[in-house]
Amino acid sequence: MLNMSDKLREERKKNSEKLIEKTKEKAAEKKDKLEEALEEKKTGQAEDRTAAPNKAEQLLEEKMADSKDGTVYLNDTDIRTIIEAAQEDDAGKTTVKDQPQAGANLDLKI
Repeated sequence: MLNMSDKLREERKKNSEKLIEKTKEKAAEKKDKLEEALEEKKTGQAEDRTAAPNKAEQLLEEKMADSKDGTVYLNDTDIRTIIEAAQEDDAGKTTVKDQPQAGANLDLKI
């Protein structure tokens, strides 16, 4: 009877050690994958920040080059492209609210 319990303990110990090793390996693999994903995101964000303004600038430069008399006509998609580029450019910046000015109108309910 004691031999069986000793064998079972040894088996449980071996199984638990194997499980711990597998868990450590999986954790290391996940860590590597997360680091790679983080690096890809960082490089992707850097590319996005430079690509969006360039897209708008490129569009405007093409329109200016195509115009004969210096008048640039923008359609809805052109304006949306410019607005999206500006929003992406401003996404990383924090906005500061204007300071209250003397004589400003206030709507207060009492």
